[in-house]
Amino acid sequence: MSPCGDFSINLSYPFSIDGTHTGCSHPGFHLSCTMDNLTQLMIYNTSYSVKYVDYVNQIMTLADTAYMNKDHCPLPTSNTSLDFSLFDYTGIDRNVSYYYCSSQAVGVSSLYQLSCDASTGMYDYYFT
Repeated sequence: MSPCGDFSINLSYPFSIDGTHTGCSHPGFHLSCTMDNLTQLMIYNTSYSVKYVDYVNQIMTLADTAYMNKDHCPLPTSNTSLDFSLFDYTGIDRNVSYYYCSSQAVGVSSLYQLSCDASTGMYDYYFT
């Protein structure tokens, strides 16, 4: 189990975390605990908070820590680079970024707005 974070993530290969033997993990999958008590994965010098790991279906949910807990809509300011050597992708896999904002995005042509319940006062976008 991860010793940090709001919830417990069952960690096993390919991951290792601070204080465990890194020889039992795959290179690029070393996790650390932040001062904010988040389980963190670094990819190309970008910090991601590990939110969910499903070993059976091989799904991992990450959140870019630079955009967490912001008062404004965290729209992309640059392209996200993925380390394709860490993951196996097929022709049908897609990298999708989802944004849930309290203000409407303007001037970003690469964002697609979702048709969600407008009564919430929130705006939903995705970026591929």
